Amino acid sequence: LMNWKFALAACGALLLFGAAIATGAARFNKPKSVIHLVQVKWKAGATDAQKKAAIDGVEKMAAQLPGVKNIWMKQTRAQFWGDPRPDAAWVIEFDNREAEQAYEKSDARKQWFEKVYDPIREESRSSQWTNE
Repeated sequence: LMNWKFALAACGALLLFGAAIATGAARFNKPKSVIHLVQVKWKAGATDAQKKAAIDGVEKMAAQLPGVKNIWMKQTRAQFWGDPRPDAAWVIEFDNREAEQAYEKSDARKQWFEKVYDPIREESRSSQWTNE
């Protein structure tokens, strides 16, 4: 009798778990936020301290700007077509296009770009993605 109750409980748990997976797999959102992806190749003479300052500056800048939802600073996997392969990459998520455009024009970005980032940037590529 005990094995029968155990088997019934196990089947019920598996059924609930399977239903949760099936339901969860079909769920996703299409937010109206804007994703800003940047890939950069550093100049040959850039020091580790300069690179760290540039990367840290992204986070400091994001903390100052309204409309920044999230940032991603650590690349876990990358596939590229051609060269140059980036040395670093980051992503900033903005609430909407207006917030992304305000970032582009902000004094915080201008100061970071001119004083910290551009002096060690050999090349960079960026793109923006949204569902708007």
